[in-house]
Amino acid sequence: MIGDIWADFWARPGIVDFHPLPLGVIVTVAGTGSEMNGGAVITNEEQKIKTGRDYPTCNAKFALMDPTYTYSVPKKQMVSGGFDILSHIMETYFSEPDEGNVSDDIAETLMRGVIRDLRAAIQNPEDYTARSNLMWESAMAENRIIKLGKRMDFECHQMEHQLGAYTNLQSWRRTGSAASGLLSSYLQGRTCQIPEICSSCLGHFTGRQNRGRVGARWYRGACRLY
Repeated sequence: MIGDIWADFWARPGIVDFHPLPLGVIVTVAGTGSEMNGGAVITNEEQKIKTGRDYPTCNAKFALMDPTYTYSVPKKQMVSGGFDILSHIMETYFSEPDEGNVSDDIAETLMRGVIRDLRAAIQNPEDYTARSNLMWESAMAENRIIKLGKRMDFECHQMEHQLGAYTNLQSWRRTGSAASGLLSSYLQGRTCQIPEICSSCLGHFTGRQNRGRVGARWYRGACRLY
């Protein structure tokens, strides 16, 4: 692999034409799930561009995941990671197809778990079970299982990335700002998933009326976790 890392592998997709050195990962924060794939995001500060690429040949061979390594992460960063997990799942879940499928069923369970475990970890940052679950939920969100059969563009993350190229605002605040507005408009055409997510993840069945506002209100309500 020869070339400039930005020009040849980020500004446009590059080709990894060799076998990279085996990579092992020690996870110290739950959020990106990057231990489960070959993805990474970098910022070109001069050009004000933040973007990501995923090179499967760079997947880690193993990951060591000890929840106690995350205890010292500041609370705001822990919450930021939790919202990153939630956004990864939501952006996959709300993509087509809308028909009932196993990938969405798994996603609903993961979203419910993130909300439960983030609340518990906020109350007690050394809650071993909550921190362990958040690590596993982060991994499950990005190990490509819930993406099977789904067509997604990760539009919220694309918008959040550009906000991140210009500001130092925390990732979860950028993603929350993009998601709540996008859901209000994007979900107007979706009839299947809002009742399911509200019933499964929040315990409320809302019906199909006002579904865009319900989706945005749901996300803003989750934002009030912290």
